[in-house]
Amino acid sequence: MVLLHVNPEMSRTGGAILKTKDDLVITLFAGPPDAPRYEEKLAFARALRDEQITRAQKVFDEFIKSKMEVPRNSSLDEAAAMANKWAGSLDEVIQENLDHSSIGYFVELVMEHRVSVAQALRASKRHAEHRAMKDEVFLWLDVNMRNFKSMDKAAEAIAGKLAPIAWRTARDWVGDWKKLRSAGRA
Repeated sequence: MVLLHVNPEMSRTGGAILKTKDDLVITLFAGPPDAPRYEEKLAFARALRDEQITRAQKVFDEFIKSKMEVPRNSSLDEAAAMANKWAGSLDEVIQENLDHSSIGYFVELVMEHRVSVAQALRASKRHAEHRAMKDEVFLWLDVNMRNFKSMDKAAEAIAGKLAPIAWRTARDWVGDWKKLRSAGRA
């Protein structure tokens, strides 16, 4: 706990403004230091913060999860009506849940989501070559797997020759290919 501010008027009577380790600001008014009162205010502040976070999360979830899907054969007027309906429902959730107390938490959620999406895009770019190699190996296995008596032998043919990968990776890919084919997904 860090003491942020002591008002001279309040210091004579034991009052102070405190900031807790979880960034809650609590004002202890005039009167002698009172641990039960402090705990009561701390519990109230935490409950208030949790309620604000919950309200911000509701808006964020509605914003992220709700989708405005317009069928391809829709007219421009139908698409506009659907967009207006979606915007109206989003506006309703915002009006019910966001205010000056919860908007900061909403912005924090949006920023965290932005970082998460950016990381996912970078990872996708980073692994694009790997996915392309795996697709190439799967195509090769479609044609050539019947020439091998075991998955290990097929992995030997792939590793370092067809793709610049280790035998263990090639064996895993052969196993993945076999699972997909047996499930009828390829």
